[in-house]
Amino acid sequence: MSKSSDRTWTISLKNNTTGKSWSSDKAYTGPGESVEYVQEAPMVGDSQSALARLSTFGFSNLRANGANPQLAGAEKVILRQRGVDYATPSDPNSAGDGFSVSYTG
Repeated sequence: MSKSSDRTWTISLKNNTTGKSWSSDKAYTGPGESVEYVQEAPMVGDSQSALARLSTFGFSNLRANGANPQLAGAEKVILRQRGVDYATPSDPNSAGDGFSVSYTG
């Protein structure tokens, strides 16, 4: 994620397995003081679907405004529904720019 103008942010994702990438510019006028890296259940029509039984996957070489975000373990969030944990992030890697998520549901 990077700020491309005063009111526009560019969100970029790359699948290191397939080499495919995606990028989108989004208007945003907030303070831009944080970034989130999210894996969640998708919306299908007007309803949220169940989270697929995913394998462990990783986010790596993460950037916020072009810099290492220096992730902290205290900032991680568990995907929980009705008291059941479905996806659990690891602590950040030693560089502070990556982590993995495991299906635990």
